[in-house]
Amino acid sequence: NLHRLIAVAEQTAGGSVVFGLSLMPNPFNGRLQIAYSVGPDAQKAELKIFDAAGRLVKLFNHLSANQHGGIQPVNQVVWDGSDDVGRSVPAGVYFIRLAVGPVGESDGQEVIEKAILLR
Repeated sequence: NLHRLIAVAEQTAGGSVVFGLSLMPNPFNGRLQIAYSVGPDAQKAELKIFDAAGRLVKLFNHLSANQHGGIQPVNQVVWDGSDDVGRSVPAGVYFIRLAVGPVGESDGQEVIEKAILLR
């Protein structure tokens, strides 16, 4: 399995927000493990999956520092190839977008990785 981590470090007014995104396996058939890490200054993380046409397919609940004990340094979710209402999506290219930043700011940082779903 090819394992690749994309990491980004950004300097903001409040400090640095360091985060990374990893997809395994890629291409995938059935389940995609999405691991992401965030730095100590990150107050929110939002994970979205888009199809090749740019349509939102899946939104994973994002956490802020004030919810559920806050964002952990390393987080993991599994995408089963379904959309937000539970329908299986077709084979193809999907884009996983992780946005991290301070709560209430619209200029957070983001990283996008491509995933290939095989059926």
